[in-house]
Order: sequence, then C-alpha cells, then structure tokens
Amino acid sequence: MSSSRTSGSAIYPPIDDYALIGDCRSAGLVSRDGSLDWLCLPRFDSPSIFAAVLDAKNGGRFLVRPLGEFRTERRYLTNTNVLETVFRTPTGACVLRDLMSVSSEVDKRTHLTPEHEVLRELEGLEGEVEVEILYDPRPDYGRVRPLLEERGALRQGREDLRRRGHRGGGLAKAYEIEQRLDEGTQGGPRTDSHVPA
Repeated sequence: MSSSRTSGSAIYPPIDDYALIGDCRSAGLVSRDGSLDWLCLPRFDSPSIFAAVLDAKNGGRFLVRPLGEFRTERRYLTNTNVLETVFRTPTGACVLRDLMSVSSEVDKRTHLTPEHEVLRELEGLEGEVEVEILYDPRPDYGRVRPLLEERGALRQGREDLRRRGHRGGGLAKAYEIEQRLDEGTQGGPRTDSHVPA
C-alpha cells in the first residue's frame, strides 16, 4: 500500500497507519512516516520508552523519515516480523527496516545476546534523500526526561544540522544519504549508501 506524506504530516496518525514490531515479550508501533511512537521495555506491561501515540508533544518517539514531500510503501519481509518502509521523494528513494531481534533458547544459552533491542536500518536505494532523525525517548509515559549526549557515531552530512528544542534533550539531525549507480552495472542499485561528510 502506498501513501503520500510530507515531513509535517498529522500530529496523531490514524491507528491503521501503524505497523507492529515485536520480540514475543514486548512490541513497538511504527507509523507510516517512520516514527516509533510506542514501545514498552522489557515487557508488554512495562512503562513506555516512547509514547507519542498517546501524547505527541511529551510522549517521546524515534523518528527516521525524509525531509519534505515523500510517498511510502510498506510490507513485512516474507516469513518475518521485519517491517520494510520504502520512502520515495522527488530526488531519490531509501528504505527503512525495523525489527526487534529474537534469539532461540539455544542461542541464549551459548551466545551473549541482548535481551531486548530495536534495530532500525536505513539504506539508500537511488538518488539523494535528505533524512531527519529524531531520537527522543521519554521513559515512564513521558514523566522522565533523560539527558542525551551526542557521541559522534554518525558523520554529519551538513553543517546546518539542528538540535530540536525539546525539553529533555531529544537529538534531531538531518542527513543526506546519497546512492550512486555505476553505469553498466546489472541487478539494480548497489548497497554502498553513505552519509557524505
């Protein structure tokens, strides 16, 4: 299913705009525009980490989406709980994959694995897409405002990146993800997307 949006779309999306990711012990709701708006960890009945579905201003969210106008297509990868959202903009396309990892009981006994984690992967498909990333957790249904510090894990794509004025120090960034196609290559785009310095 495809849908057109802008980065300033509705503050409370309709409930049917959400898709579910989970790990059999907890679950998150991801909106069509790439916002993780509900997540309780480590269990379903734990206090929330993100609760924008209940309070868009103070509930917290983890948003990954293009800036400006975009269209979305979503699906679950076959036989998985991996949510794939393709964003198409006038200048390019990228795909966001969301999941909560699940380990088998054998793996848990033989390997050190995280108990609960949300994985979000962003891949450039074609052209250039300017992407907004907002990580703004608000634990305990928005009652706690954690202090977040930038640690430089991603190279910044532009000097005019901005820190949003959310109380609690949510981090907001805009990145340009560029995908170059080599002439004469077969099989579609390469997967060597990068964030330019």
